[in-house]
Amino acid sequence: MRILITNDDGYQAKGIKVLADIMKQFGEVTVIAPKTHQSGMSMAVSLGFKQIAHKDLGEGWHYVDATPASCVKFGLNTIFDGNYPDVVVSGINHGSNASTASCYSGTLGAAMEGALNGIPAIGVSLDTLHPDADFSAVAERFGEIFTMLMQNWPSKHGLYYNVNFPYIP
Repeated sequence: MRILITNDDGYQAKGIKVLADIMKQFGEVTVIAPKTHQSGMSMAVSLGFKQIAHKDLGEGWHYVDATPASCVKFGLNTIFDGNYPDVVVSGINHGSNASTASCYSGTLGAAMEGALNGIPAIGVSLDTLHPDADFSAVAERFGEIFTMLMQNWPSKHGLYYNVNFPYIP
């Protein structure tokens, strides 16, 4: 399985590193994340007169100086070159993406971009803004949730899941 991982907290955030480690058990992981923090960007795309900067960090890790949705677009059109990944997983977001927050979330905007391209997509969040948060509950449980979702994915295109973890030990 080929997996595209992104987030809205930037490529150096702890959550994306934990997510990449979790997802390695399921296949080949490629990380394409924003260079800087991009919360609240929803599905905004980076357009303008300035070329989007990309840096290959090695070992399947990349950053793009762009929004989360633009990172997915860039990945699909450049890194994956039209040979799309099997799934897009966005997160682990530092902060809840429940209720109205889901409308503005860059994490979910990236998942929506994958879904719009016919790719199963999942946004993952942990309800804390602490930069050094304890992601052990997500690390312990998300693999099982991912397996269940992928085994039961609806045949309709354009769908994505939003998985939120409470911040409890």
